Amino acid sequence: MKTIFSLVLFTLLGISLNAQREFTFGVIQIRTTTLKCTDANDRKFGLEYEILHVKNTSNSPRVVTYYIEAYYDGNCMTCKNEEYTFTLKLQPNEEINGSFSDSPRKGTYVFKKDHNGHMKDELSDLKFSNVVVK
Repeated sequence: MKTIFSLVLFTLLGISLNAQREFTFGVIQIRTTTLKCTDANDRKFGLEYEILHVKNTSNSPRVVTYYIEAYYDGNCMTCKNEEYTFTLKLQPNEEINGSFSDSPRKGTYVFKKDHNGHMKDELSDLKFSNVVVK
């Protein structure tokens, strides 16, 4: 029984890791991980965010500008909205890890899902366009 449980657990972990998204734009790599947040009022599981990890793989400082296309239930909800264009400055080999905290860095996280049912839409796809690396 313990062996079966371990196999199921490893299988689920593998699926979770494969669900990460990875993008490469020249010397800039962007990958995402899912962050599950709790509700501060009752400590129940609440919201999920896709957290961006943006890495400069070169030995030179870089500035990357990108536009986030977030699709919810198949519809792009951020398209044609300049508010979703972001610029990050990265030092050589620096990785910026997004977070969703009291002072989050804009452009490093995307809302994914609300398990409390307040927002019905769920992130179905995430794309980057108009990516410029200088």
